[in-house]
This record gives sequence, structure tokens and C-alpha cells, in this order.
Amino acid sequence: MTELDSPFGSPFEDPADAWRLPDGEEPHLETLTCLRAIGGSGEVTNKELLALGYFLNEHRDARHSWPGEKLVGILAEMFSGHAPTKSDRDEIHADLELIERECSRGSSSTTAVDDPLPLSSIKIEDVPLPMGDRTVTIECDDSRTTFEADLHHQSCNCPTWSHARGKLKLNDIRRCCAHLVSAYHQVMDNGELSGVQPVLKELMADRDRRGRSLDPRSKWKLLKIRMRVHIAIFGHGDWGYVYAPDGAGFSRFAYHQHEKRWSFGQMPKSAKTVELFFEEALAGRVNV
Repeated sequence: MTELDSPFGSPFEDPADAWRLPDGEEPHLETLTCLRAIGGSGEVTNKELLALGYFLNEHRDARHSWPGEKLVGILAEMFSGHAPTKSDRDEIHADLELIERECSRGSSSTTAVDDPLPLSSIKIEDVPLPMGDRTVTIECDDSRTTFEADLHHQSCNCPTWSHARGKLKLNDIRRCCAHLVSAYHQVMDNGELSGVQPVLKELMADRDRRGRSLDPRSKWKLLKIRMRVHIAIFGHGDWGYVYAPDGAGFSRFAYHQHEKRWSFGQMPKSAKTVELFFEEALAGRVNV
């Protein structure tokens, strides 16, 4: 039998190797910082992709280094003439997962991590959703449609709110669709709500920047570890997240609960205690 020529111009890339870091090459660290802000699992939003696209467009060194040199072409094609579809977002999310895995494979954290604490010594509470006294009009970036986010009733008139969140109790943080997140960010940023935990302000600001809601399928808990307040999100999918103290503020960190690793090798000082909390909570040994 004669061997047939391939009808394709080049052999298929092995998906596992599609984002392999070339030997001797270093990744572009600022690009990785952008990707870590998206990092973890779940659907990528158009806001996140736009922010990444603007970053690559404005930084020549990022466009000519790994992984930006390949990402910039994918994003340019994706935004050519239309907003990215869910299929587009799913495809690039798979690419970002491969980039994250490649970076985590060769990275080692420089964070000085504290020794783990027994869970009996940390305080575990629900994350309080404060009640405001006004309704905020939120305009959607992609459709110019407006919705009314009611901070007193902690509700929204968007199409999905009633179905996904309407049965949740008042003050349950999972009531927040993306429009409520944006409204809370506005009033917190303006100082209109008093007594709000700084970590909650950072959570709302981060989610609003990225156009994300607060997942109603996950569990959300406030952890006080060595007198430092964290917000832990877990229970849906492979990844858990924590908003934790980082320098003078807070940062979001992602932890793969089955592979026992931190996204891009970046972890908070309280990493060992957070890992223990995720393990015990998912096993049902902590009352959450």
C-alpha cells in the first residue's frame, strides 16, 4: 500500500504540546499577571478578553514573547467584525488552561508561606451581603441594554436573576448577578456603605472589572486566619479560589483542588491553611 500524502499543509499539533514553552525561552511575566487575573476555571468573559487584547496591543514586548505572540493573533481574529461568541470563549478558555498548566509545570513560588493552622483555630462565617438604600441603573457593555439593580431588596430585573438567584435568602452573597456586582462596586467605591470588609470591596471591584457574577453554585465563606480576613469560594468545579491579603491590599488566588496546586504557582501566605480548609470542607468534615 502506498503511503498517502496528508491533505493538510502541516501535521496536527498535539493539544498537550500546543502551548509548550520553547526551550531556553522565558515567559513574559506581565502577560502571565494578566492571565492569572483571569485564571482558574470557568467561562472567560468578553471584558476579560478585551482587557487582555488591549494589554497585548499596547505592549510590543508582550506581543513578541511567549505566550502573547500566539494569543494576539487568536484575539485579533476573534474580535474581527463581531463580539466573541460562547464558542469562541470556550476555545480560548481551553488555550488559557493549557498556558496555565505549562507555567505551573515549571514554576516555583517565592512566597514565604505560613505553617498551617488547625481549622478549630480559624473563624469561618458566611460572607455578608450588605443592604443598600437605593437602586442603581447598570448598562451592559455588549448590548447597551440597562437593568435595575436594587440594593435594598438585593435583586435585579435582568432575565436570569429570578431563575438563578431569586430563591436565595436575603444577605446571601450568591444573589449577586453581574449587574448587582457592578452596583455594589459603585456604592462601595463611593463610600456609600459603611462597615464593609476591605476584602469584600476588593471582591466586588475585581468581579466588576472582569464582568463576572458571583457563582450561585459555589459556597462562599469568610475565613479569619491569623487575624487576616479572606474570602474562600469552592464546591463547584475543579478550582477553588481565595481573596487573600497580599501586600497592602488583596489578591485573588486559584487552587486546583484535585491536583493540589496553585494557578501559575502563585499562592497566599496562608496557602497551607487554605488548602486544609478546602480539603476538609469538600470531604464534609467542616460544617459549611
